[in-house]
Amino acid sequence: EQPTIDARPAPGAVTFTWNYVGVEEGDFFQLRLAGSEGEVPEQAVTTVQGNPTYTARAAAGELVCAQVQVSRKSGLTSARSDVRCQTAG
Repeated sequence: EQPTIDARPAPGAVTFTWNYVGVEEGDFFQLRLAGSEGEVPEQAVTTVQGNPTYTARAAAGELVCAQVQVSRKSGLTSARSDVRCQTAG
């Protein structure tokens, strides 16, 4: 199932969090970050393990967009989330 992603501004950063149905131990996340929504699909993947959260450093006023996909040790992956954008605080 597709995860839902949220973004909140922080001083010099944007913090992304996501939720999804069917959490399993060992799940990890493939995150793509970019400066605009249209650039997200072409970006390299950042792997996030553990908590479903990631803080991207950015200058105040800079736009940061992200999309996440849940992956399992078995190789199964979810659909990608919608792209979410937020301006850094």
